[in-house]
Amino acid sequence: MPTVIAKAAPLSGAPKIMMPTLYGVAAGKEMFYVVPVLGQRPVTVAVSGLPEGLSFDGSRISGITTETGDHSVTVTAENDFGKVTKTVTVRVDTDAILLTPLLGYTTWNARTRDVSQAFVEKTARQMQELHLNLYGYQYINTDSGWQLAYGGEFDAIQPNPKFPDMKAMCDKLHSLGFKAGIYSTPMLAAWGCPNEYESIPGCTQGEPGMD
Repeated sequence: MPTVIAKAAPLSGAPKIMMPTLYGVAAGKEMFYVVPVLGQRPVTVAVSGLPEGLSFDGSRISGITTETGDHSVTVTAENDFGKVTKTVTVRVDTDAILLTPLLGYTTWNARTRDVSQAFVEKTARQMQELHLNLYGYQYINTDSGWQLAYGGEFDAIQPNPKFPDMKAMCDKLHSLGFKAGIYSTPMLAAWGCPNEYESIPGCTQGEPGMD
């Protein structure tokens, strides 16, 4: 029997809703979730049954809710090839995040310590161009290699010159529909120091050699 290799066709055919059947939301904290839907464009998406405080703008669910418990949410997607409905449980609780496996990208796998803001933003654009976001990929995580030293108003870890504007980077990822993740460690010195520095900080301060 000949081998058949499946080919991705994210923008063809009837709609398919890729949102998990269970999604956790932390009570009292901002929710940011772009509903992933495959299928021929244009596709119209509707969401009903969200807990108070959350809203849907046709693409993403956002807002803050304190209505703890399980909420039955109906997601509907329609295009010229058909209409599909999916019921999703949105669980709101103090520790209700990460109830489903993470889908995304972490810089260490490709760049290890040689990472930059330009590379992170380029990766996010490429993931969108490949339509991986429509399959449910949500996260762009910057691993070790972004740090330099403590400082600033709050004596927090500052980025190195390869990351000239962390807020702008996060804003860019959000505008593309992705969540922005970042690496730190409870050690005094983080692993994965770029070659041009002797060391980079972890999130714990103290005397050298104590970690």
